[in-house]
Amino acid sequence: MKKTFDCVELQHRAGERVFRYLAGMTGEENDAYWRERRRLLREHQAELRAALETPEQGGPVADADAADLWRRLACGAAPYVPSSEMTGTTSPHTI
Repeated sequence: MKKTFDCVELQHRAGERVFRYLAGMTGEENDAYWRERRRLLREHQAELRAALETPEQGGPVADADAADLWRRLACGAAPYVPSSEMTGTTSPHTI
């Protein structure tokens, strides 16, 4: 069976993009970047958790949708963030 998606390769490519993006930044700029990314990640994770609640807990998501969200979490998929929402720069995480 041929793999159609390689999570490790995705992580390595994303890491390389971030490394190139951060090259040349000052320590303060680097810290600001990671603070913003952490904030966005926590916000995204909270949205996913809320969506994955069971119907008994008030969650609206069907099983197929929940499975897709869990796959995205397992691979560490970053949410789409328009560059305008970043700290005035173009992010390597915008797609």
